[in-house]
Amino acid sequence: MMSRVNENVIEWVNGDKYISCTFSQKKFINRTRKLVEKHPDKIKIVAENPDGSIYVKMPLNALHLYIMISDHGFQSKTATSSQK
Repeated sequence: MMSRVNENVIEWVNGDKYISCTFSQKKFINRTRKLVEKHPDKIKIVAENPDGSIYVKMPLNALHLYIMISDHGFQSKTATSSQK
């Protein structure tokens, strides 16, 4: 019986310029495939696992973390004129 990977993991060592990622979530797999098409010289799918998850190497500067919170929960990515 094959086990299914359910984790999405991003890891790197301080000082390294590249991150290693394992994605099992289709949203991130599809985004990664699009990035590979645009930047094949920078982003590499190292392994495609039998369960559908992928292992990827990409530049650290490809990692962007953000969160937008309002009084009513998460805001949309579009800022209103009063927020600009």
